Amino acid sequence: MPTEKEGTPRHASRVARWNCPSWRHRASAFVDAAHDSEDQQDGRHIKAPTLAIWQDPGDMVLPFDPSAVWHGWAPDVRTLMLPGGHFLPETQPDAVTAAIRNLIS
Repeated sequence: MPTEKEGTPRHASRVARWNCPSWRHRASAFVDAAHDSEDQQDGRHIKAPTLAIWQDPGDMVLPFDPSAVWHGWAPDVRTLMLPGGHFLPETQPDAVTAAIRNLIS
């Protein structure tokens, strides 16, 4: 197997494929709703201060309200919608860093 220098885009791509195989995403798409429902019925919530950041969908209409979903799980949640790509720490590093600093300060 060829090796790539750590930190290069090709290495990052190989690591991402290893860490996030598509079957994991497909599997969670079917069980997450059931798990969420059970957790909600049992009164489980996130008790720690929470930061939820997601990509601004632009003109696309989301089938749910991310802020409402997070507020249903965590009483102390800060939400932030940012323009950018799929991996916001890479496309919006300053905004993500500021939000994290605000959360932990």
